[in-house]
Amino acid sequence: MSIARSMLALALLVVVSACATASVSYSTVAVGTQPVFAESSKFNVLGLTPTPMERLSALRDALNDQCGDRGVTGIVAKTSTVYVIIGFIEKTEVAGYCAQP
Repeated sequence: MSIARSMLALALLVVVSACATASVSYSTVAVGTQPVFAESSKFNVLGLTPTPMERLSALRDALNDQCGDRGVTGIVAKTSTVYVIIGFIEKTEVAGYCAQP
């Protein structure tokens, strides 16, 4: 009987932990001409490692690379987190527009 309860408790833990999500977004809107987009995600085991700044810098650089020397405007950033049993997946998406030439 205790094995059945343990299995039921484990199944309940899996269902409850896999359904939690959170989302935060920030936006500055100034429309340009060409839309650009970049995204990155990382699995964090037990939440032990913070988000490295290099990952966020890479997103910024990816937007700039798409626009060349014109620059980026109207940037919108969205971060979402999906919690699982042994950690969480953090996904960051950024979008914007290439500035007018």
